[in-house]
Amino acid sequence: MPLMDLLIPVHVVSTYKSRELLPLKCEHCDKIFYKRKGDVVMSLKGHPDFALRFCSLMCHHLHRVKITHVELPCEQCGKAMVKQKSWVKGNKHNFCSRSCSATFQNIHKTLGAGRKSKSEVYLAELIRADYKNFELLENSRSILPSGLELDLFLPAFSLAIELNGPLHSLPLFGVEKLRLIQDKDVKKQVEAQAVGCTLIVVDTSPYKYWPETKRFLDREYKTNIKPLIQALLTKKFSHTWIPGGELRCKN
Repeated sequence: MPLMDLLIPVHVVSTYKSRELLPLKCEHCDKIFYKRKGDVVMSLKGHPDFALRFCSLMCHHLHRVKITHVELPCEQCGKAMVKQKSWVKGNKHNFCSRSCSATFQNIHKTLGAGRKSKSEVYLAELIRADYKNFELLENSRSILPSGLELDLFLPAFSLAIELNGPLHSLPLFGVEKLRLIQDKDVKKQVEAQAVGCTLIVVDTSPYKYWPETKRFLDREYKTNIKPLIQALLTKKFSHTWIPGGELRCKN
């Protein structure tokens, strides 16, 4: 890696006085700029604090962006955007905004196969590990009359499970968006009861990080969800578990 682009021969640097300014060329914008002989000598000696390759911090930043980023079109609207190469490599689809991402997902998703949260995937794995012989539907829209989506559904027991994160309790995208989400939650409860479906609502919103969310799900599955499935399986219902009702699991 070159330390600088010096515009005079190296062997004549010693003929300059220590405070004299020597000409260099910016590696990013090709602009000629000047630095003191003392700084140039330190750079020639390989000192890391005197790599005089750029005329300004802005050029330094833009040069790094040029190396680590790539320009590509948004897959939804075609607008040109700049993304980190590592981000592009790790993502199948790339968008210029959340709006374009949501539009693309809504257009291309298969009915009932929307994006799943990590919590949904993990809880489904817990259930399948214990109840391999029973069908478990994910993101099903065929159960409720309105077509609203249920995160997890066990047809054999008419048991539905909803995992509600912070989007269901906090105005992360505005008060109006929160109201619409909560209205849908209420509608799901009403429709589930109408079709004789037991609905469990697992509230994961108090947990910010995955390790603590995972511990919460382990606890709720062991103490609430699995005992209910066992009760349904043996057709023995306690008075606190009512088919067609709702259970809210919280910390």
